[in-house]
Amino acid sequence: MTTLIHNKTLLTVILIGLLSGCDSNTKPAPTASQATAAADLSLNQWFDARYEEELQFSPIQLSFLGRKERNHELGSFSYAAFTEELAWEETNRRRITQAVRLRFTNSSRTNFLRHLDISVPTSRRLGRIFL
Repeated sequence: MTTLIHNKTLLTVILIGLLSGCDSNTKPAPTASQATAAADLSLNQWFDARYEEELQFSPIQLSFLGRKERNHELGSFSYAAFTEELAWEETNRRRITQAVRLRFTNSSRTNFLRHLDISVPTSRRLGRIFL
C-alpha cells in the first residue's frame, strides 16, 4: 500500500515538475517556416495593394467584382487613359521584378518573370489600336 502511495506521489511530483516548465509567458523562437510565412504574408499584402491600384483604372472591373464604390462611373477609354495605365504597368513591373528577385527561388522567379515579360509588351502592342 505504501508503495502505491509513493508511486502516486512520485508521479504527481513529476507531473507538477513537467507542467511548471510549460510557462505560457515564454514564446518560442521563430522557426524558418514561421519567418517564411511572415515573408509570404507581407508579399501577399504587397500584391494585394498593387491589385487594388490596378482596379482603380477600371470601374467596370470593380462592378464585376461586386464592389459598388465607383458604380456610377464608366471608366475612360481614351488614349491618354491607356497610356497612363501602361506607364503604371511598366513602373509596377519594375517594382514586382525587384520584389520577386529578393524573395523567390530561381525556378519560381524565372516562371514569374517570364509571365511579366509577356504581359507588358502585349499591352504596348494593344496601344497601336489607338493610332
